[in-house]
Amino acid sequence: MRASAITKDGLTPKVKENDLPMTLLVALKATNGWLLASDTLLREIDPATSAPYLSNVRKIEIPLNVPLVYAYSGDDLSRTAGLLLTNELRANGCPAESRETLLMQVGNSLLSDRAPRPISMRRLIVVFTAPPIEIWTLDLFTPPHPFYCTPIRRAEHVTAGAPTGATLFPQLFYSPLPIEKLQMLAAHTILTGAQCEPSLISGLDIYVAPNHGPSRFLSPDEIRELIHRSENLQSSIRQTLSG
Repeated sequence: MRASAITKDGLTPKVKENDLPMTLLVALKATNGWLLASDTLLREIDPATSAPYLSNVRKIEIPLNVPLVYAYSGDDLSRTAGLLLTNELRANGCPAESRETLLMQVGNSLLSDRAPRPISMRRLIVVFTAPPIEIWTLDLFTPPHPFYCTPIRRAEHVTAGAPTGATLFPQLFYSPLPIEKLQMLAAHTILTGAQCEPSLISGLDIYVAPNHGPSRFLSPDEIRELIHRSENLQSSIRQTLSG
């Protein structure tokens, strides 16, 4: 099912409203740190007109003075989960052995509000940045699934969001490599997902966190270079497959 939308930032005026979550995220563990990549397309509601529109946003959040980085996919429920998790860590902290319990508490508190939702599943990718550094996911299910949440610690890689064929790339091609080598895998996953579902996925944002040195978002020039390399890879695959 598709619904018309008012556009902002020159984005497509079509968006899937019910069946699939927007967004595509990928987190990869590197030999010298980790990275988190996301698209930048968000569907929002204009409070004045109640009409949907599409905008470009940063979906990777780095809360101030909290040992946490997270990215959300699906709908407002996953965004709220990230905020609740941030507030809980800021107020009370959390030892490493209690991270699963904390994520479960956050999920259950959200699912106590059993209001109807346009989609049934959403995922939050969480990186706890205090030692030991760990990547977790929190899945939040609503009908037609039963109401429940599932926190899982991820050893090497994970994706979240729209279930396009591109989400198989980390499963097929991931190897434990330095951040610099894994940036292309992350970028190509997001960009290919955008080709598969352009009404759900658009744009590219990558956050890199080396073990030694400052964490940062890649610059616009670095993102453009990765887009160029991804396009070249697509062209090479197309030529090879066409004989």
